[in-house]
Formats: sequence, C-alpha cells, structure tokens
Amino acid sequence: MCYHIYLGKKNAMPNLASALKGEISRLSWGDIKEQVGTIKRAALQHRRDIAELKRLVQDLFKRRTFLEAKDRKRVSAKAPPGLAEGARF
Repeated sequence: MCYHIYLGKKNAMPNLASALKGEISRLSWGDIKEQVGTIKRAALQHRRDIAELKRLVQDLFKRRTFLEAKDRKRVSAKAPPGLAEGARF
C-alpha cells in the first residue's frame, strides 16, 4: 500500500528541471566564491601598493621642498656684499 502526503499540489514529485537547476547553482557557488576571493586578494594588494606609493610621493615632495629651501639659503649666502638690491650696475 502506498501512502502519499498531500502537499497542496497534485504532483508531490519534485520537478526534475528545478532540482537540477538547484544543484548546479549550489555547485557553481563554490567556484564563484573561489574566483571572487582571488580577485578580492589582488584588489587588496593593489590598494596597499597604491597607499605605499602615495606615502613615497609625499616623502619625496617633503625632501624636495627641504632641498629647495636649503639651496635658496645657500645661493643668498653667496651673494657679494657690495651688490645692493635694485642697483642698476
């Protein structure tokens, strides 16, 4: 004797297409997660590299301004004392 539980549908057997679709989705989710993880790690490394480059550029600008100021002082110290500002000759 066969007893079936009525689930509100005429046919209690699952649709083969929906079961197959669900299984494919479940299996492909792992592959997608793995690929996205690789991309996330690469993006994180790129952000770290960009931050390091920004720090390097900022340090180089500081050094440049320091050296420019030092050079201005050196050039102004070498000016001959007899030369007046605004003198024509």
